[in-house]
Amino acid sequence: MSSSSWYYLRGGQQVGPVPVEQVKIALRNGTIGPSDLVWRKGLVDWVPAGNLPELAGGADPGVEAAPTARTAYAPGYISYASVAAIPGYAGFWKRVAAAIIDCLVLVMIWLVLMIPSVAMIAAIMDAAGASLDDIEAMGNLIKAMGKLVSTAAGWLYSALMESSSMQATLGKKALGIKVTDLNGDRISFARATGRYFAKSISFIILCIGYLMAAFTARKQALHDMIADTLVVNRS
Repeated sequence: MSSSSWYYLRGGQQVGPVPVEQVKIALRNGTIGPSDLVWRKGLVDWVPAGNLPELAGGADPGVEAAPTARTAYAPGYISYASVAAIPGYAGFWKRVAAAIIDCLVLVMIWLVLMIPSVAMIAAIMDAAGASLDDIEAMGNLIKAMGKLVSTAAGWLYSALMESSSMQATLGKKALGIKVTDLNGDRISFARATGRYFAKSISFIILCIGYLMAAFTARKQALHDMIADTLVVNRS
């Protein structure tokens, strides 16, 4: 872990990233107190500085840290609702822009896969002198094939890229954001797959699942919550 990966809240303002030594100095000179909130990669939530043994050397031994309230998000940590979001959460509109780019990429992939296939099928049917009934049946088959290609392309595109070392689709990469687990680490292909198909739930409830990314403290859409993932800005 980088030593310059700490953040703290001072007077309602977020400071960081800074080295851990700077946080300890701030504790010693009273710039922040043991009850003030700090965060680093690896912590699920912000915590009072005095609650972390690694910062204990910087605190005034005469001052006790504020008690920590337990929440459903992370037992032992304070509520996200009481502070600003952890540094780096990707905003809603940035995610929308990334999704638009990804949609355009997937359209291009779909066209590349479907146009040659449809052209070949049409040529074969024309050469065979297909009847109107044959053409109608083939049209239905092409529609079904198109849906299958669309689903498979979307799944593999999202799951493979978000579980790769890039941790992002092309749209997310372009916007400088990536997908992580709750500890900020790379997700597996299985989790990326679960996240992709959980988007169908976000969609069928009138897209409310997507809109949740604009209002939840960790900027999570419903499918992020289901898959235990975060979308964050690249450092």
